[in-house]
Amino acid sequence: MRAFIAMELSPQVKESLRKLINDLKSRNIKGRWVPPENIHLTLRFLGNIEEDQVKAIEQLLEEVAEEADPFQISIEGLGAFPHPARPRVLWVGVK
Repeated sequence: MRAFIAMELSPQVKESLRKLINDLKSRNIKGRWVPPENIHLTLRFLGNIEEDQVKAIEQLLEEVAEEADPFQISIEGLGAFPHPARPRVLWVGVK
């Protein structure tokens, strides 16, 4: 299975992104939009892992999360690649 490590975003950040998506849609920017409830912050793409690795990875992440201090993020910037005139992916910056 393909796996990645991600963080859930606050309701406030998700709402900001929902508004941004709606604004882009209203400008007739076509695309396959991610539903706001599925938006997350990817921290690390793991690639293909075996099913029997999931529990160990989950346990390690829980241990790390217990030691981590809370922090705040904000949305800052918008971009596209490979080129703004012909985007395949839109991204938002996180600070």
